[in-house]
Amino acid sequence: MVDEKEEFEPEKRLGLVVWLHSLKPLKQLKRHGHIHYVSRRMKYVYLYCDIDRVEEVTKRLLSINAVKSVEQSMRPFIKTEYQSKAPKEAKKEEYKMGI
Repeated sequence: MVDEKEEFEPEKRLGLVVWLHSLKPLKQLKRHGHIHYVSRRMKYVYLYCDIDRVEEVTKRLLSINAVKSVEQSMRPFIKTEYQSKAPKEAKKEEYKMGI
């Protein structure tokens, strides 16, 4: 039986954009994380890896000759919850007044 207190917690992952000179080493890149998207025209790969292993994976990727550079996604560090400028109740009153 599974305890009700126990909740599923997804793994903390971070996206990496890997810019390439050529697309030949795609099989090597699969070893370092989950490939989400490959742009054949612009020659980049978007892959996910565990947050704990980001530095290690980045060093390994940069050691591959076909890799130009590696960029980290800033999405986990950006605030995604926003506050409205005016409370919802005040907006309703403004609509009633005809403003």
